[in-house]
Amino acid sequence: MTLTSVQNSVLSIIGVQGALTSRRVIADYGPRPLWHPLLTQGLLREYQTIYGPVVGLTDAGRQHQQHLNCPYIASPSTAADRAYLNDALSVVVGADYEIEAHDYQQAGGKRRHQLLAAGQPPTTSVIIRTTLRVPERVADNIYRDTHQRVERLHYIGGSYAPAQLGYPYLYASIRGGGINLSALKRLYKRHSLDTATWHHPLLLAVPDLQVLQLYIRSLEVNRWPMKSQRPWPVGFPPVRLIHLPLPRRR
Repeated sequence: MTLTSVQNSVLSIIGVQGALTSRRVIADYGPRPLWHPLLTQGLLREYQTIYGPVVGLTDAGRQHQQHLNCPYIASPSTAADRAYLNDALSVVVGADYEIEAHDYQQAGGKRRHQLLAAGQPPTTSVIIRTTLRVPERVADNIYRDTHQRVERLHYIGGSYAPAQLGYPYLYASIRGGGINLSALKRLYKRHSLDTATWHHPLLLAVPDLQVLQLYIRSLEVNRWPMKSQRPWPVGFPPVRLIHLPLPRRR
């Protein structure tokens, strides 16, 4: 089948990124009629999700784009999760962070044995978290505080890899309604020592800010009740939120 340049671009970007919201495809590649034939021809599928309409590859689409080694995203929940992550990555990349590595969900059971037998990593296409390198302006602030330079990343991902100065984690998931207060508390407990090593807040993409901001403020107050006690001229908050709200229901 013959595709237009716009259709080829849409198919390729969704193949590489796994899934995107329909509204983002429209914003980046133009009105729906320009790429809608990819849906009618069975190369793309549109899922109705908590995060609004989300577009991902079908099996035929993956076959068409097999040279790209596309991630396997094939359910509404995993498509919505990947689209949410991609929106969060767009925000941080727009703020000059660099994507260094993704940590993937471990495969289980028979699939795990198959992957190991084939000499492949025993993981699914579900991204658990992303390691980012801070922008140069943030690296300069880190140096002001610590008198240490942000060096090259010493490892490429991995759940048990050590934290490193200037390389914070980003968590972005809309599964189950997104990161709520209990999830924030759990993630911060897991990474509170890492934030000191990163000299940077934990990054979380969330659909609702209000309750979470109050809790983060309490963390800040408990850490340094008085600003004069803070040991750095610049410093950093314990957690930084990226607000990606759910679309309004009509």
